Amino acid sequence: MKLNIIQRIREALKRRAEGAGSFLKHVKSELSLRRDWIMSEENRFYFAALAFLPFAGWLLPLYLKERDDFAQKQAKTGFWLAFLFTTALLMLFLVNVFSPKDWRVYRLAIVVLIYLVLFAYFGICAYGIHLCAREKKVFSLEGRSATLDQYIKLIDM
Repeated sequence: MKLNIIQRIREALKRRAEGAGSFLKHVKSELSLRRDWIMSEENRFYFAALAFLPFAGWLLPLYLKERDDFAQKQAKTGFWLAFLFTTALLMLFLVNVFSPKDWRVYRLAIVVLIYLVLFAYFGICAYGIHLCAREKKVFSLEGRSATLDQYIKLIDM
């Protein structure tokens, strides 16, 4: 009786292991298909467009498309946009925090500026995504200001 139960348990475990093995083979084939899709040349513009997802989207093309110059340039632009707008938002927030509570109109103006900066950032990001994904063009900050060009050249990605 005990041997029969142990034998049934062994057979059940064996079937589960075979099922898990086929599942793992399926997962491996899916992952290789997705890796091939990520690395394909036809998707480079979509990955470059991911650089303009607000605040941290620049990480995706930077690490997923290391050999693609177009995606790397867009990742660099996305990084600088995120850095500039995050710095501006942080400064406005700190000015608002450390301003006297009695200056309500002044504080309201700072909050309105914070929302305008966010609106501008999301608009620029949407325009960058549109240029990369739909029109397949480069959205670049270089050449727009001499001061900005100096800082852009500091970090070589």
